[in-house]
Amino acid sequence: MLFFQFSCAQNYFYKGKVLCQDLLEAPAIKIFDKHEILIATTDFYGNFEIKSDQLLDFILLQNVGYQNEKFILKPDCFNIEIIYLYSWDYDFVTLKTANRKLKKVRKNFLKNAFNEAYEKKKFKNEKFCELIYQ
Repeated sequence: MLFFQFSCAQNYFYKGKVLCQDLLEAPAIKIFDKHEILIATTDFYGNFEIKSDQLLDFILLQNVGYQNEKFILKPDCFNIEIIYLYSWDYDFVTLKTANRKLKKVRKNFLKNAFNEAYEKKKFKNEKFCELIYQ
């Protein structure tokens, strides 16, 4: 019985790269799971690897000078390529308005940035594993 339990355990291996919005490598970015447990940190070139015994629902990225971003992962997404936005604030607007403006900027900016990162050979996949930014 014990042997059966170990032989059925499955490991999931994620790897990826994080670039800042200038398309430069983003080192020392901390990556957390849904329980806010640190599961990876990017190396000097923005690369990371995650080994997990279960599928990841989402990851949370944090670092000083960047937005705290939550990315919902698709179940078949094991190569994660992320463009991480710098931290910035809107003054004299409500939080709802600031979030709406940030989503609009993110949507317009990221579409072109992913294409540019692929053309510069910083990302491996032309069709990126679409992440849902929250």
